[in-house]
Amino acid sequence: MSEHLAPLPRDLTPVIGCVGAGFIMADCHLEAYGQARFNPVAIAGRDFAKAQEVAKRHGIANAYHTYQEVLDDESVEVVDVAVPPDIQI
Repeated sequence: MSEHLAPLPRDLTPVIGCVGAGFIMADCHLEAYGQARFNPVAIAGRDFAKAQEVAKRHGIANAYHTYQEVLDDESVEVVDVAVPPDIQI
């Protein structure tokens, strides 16, 4: 049944910073990261309290107020952006 899935990378350690703390990030991306044992360590969202809640729920070390803080986090190697289409540029 998994023949349609791409193989996972051998190295699961690259540090992921997440931008967006809504449904898609919280309940889709981060759930998948957890199942695959990927390494998200930072998250930012328009609503800082929501970013903190999502960080706590998924064991993410750093919740930030802005995406710029995620980009400034020198430990972040990969950035996952999941924001509503109307704010994408």
